[in-house]
Amino acid sequence: MSASQFSAEVSDSTLAMYQSNIRTVAKALGVKDWIKTGNWLFQKQNDLFKFIEETPNTHTRKNRVASLLWFAELQGVPAPVVYRLKSIQMDCFAKLQKGYISNEMNDKQEENWVTVEDIDEKIAELEKVAGQKYTTTIQYLMLLFHRHLPIRNDLRLAKIVSGDIPEDTSANYLVKQGDNWVLVLNMYKTQGSYGQKVIAVPAPVAEELTKYCVVGEWFYQTKHGEPVSTQQYSNTFTSIFPDKKVGSTQIRRTIVSSVYKPQPHELEAKADLAFIMGHSIGTAQSIYAKVSS
Repeated sequence: MSASQFSAEVSDSTLAMYQSNIRTVAKALGVKDWIKTGNWLFQKQNDLFKFIEETPNTHTRKNRVASLLWFAELQGVPAPVVYRLKSIQMDCFAKLQKGYISNEMNDKQEENWVTVEDIDEKIAELEKVAGQKYTTTIQYLMLLFHRHLPIRNDLRLAKIVSGDIPEDTSANYLVKQGDNWVLVLNMYKTQGSYGQKVIAVPAPVAEELTKYCVVGEWFYQTKHGEPVSTQQYSNTFTSIFPDKKVGSTQIRRTIVSSVYKPQPHELEAKADLAFIMGHSIGTAQSIYAKVSS
């Protein structure tokens, strides 16, 4: 069975993530032709669950289990394996929800945390060498862009164009319109819920895009003129801070934390209060919470 034969039910990006996770697990278990059948999940279930249990990061474990569960159900793997995967998945959800509700960093997040000041210092450092090497210039533009517009890794599929917004929605676009730029998101994680998004690019970022980006190229492309792989984009991003693993998700945490300034157990307290008052947290925030003018 090929990937194209079971890709209809999920988006391309989700399928790529599933395949990557399954490939990692299969390799660890010594399975080469994992895509042909799901029998190995049953035959090697002891090694499988040992590998999953030894995955230290809860997010990584959750993603691997979700990928395996999708594949197992698709391949008709015996019920005991599926049920155990679902049990592990629910345990991961519970652990992550506990962290979300308390607003507390986990160990990995704390180890890799950067402040807005750290990001600004690194941008200033990269600006001095931008234009000298292609990869360094891309790192500078990446970090600068994400500092002002904390998106996911959506620039990987961004093509640089000028003039009107293209009708083709099979890619994202950085559109140069005079001295201004807009980011057009068609291919992103929550596109099914929010559709096409057109975002004005702030002037400090627009100036640097004008300086370094070439119309007709991809934001970050290979020597053959194709967008880089998801892995290469991620590796280039995380190598910006050599002593930490800082990607777009960590930048998003930093920017949101600087705006919201959450306090320990704040979300839990808000949820409890909203329950007592009989409305949502959003209603409390927008209708009842006030600041003096």
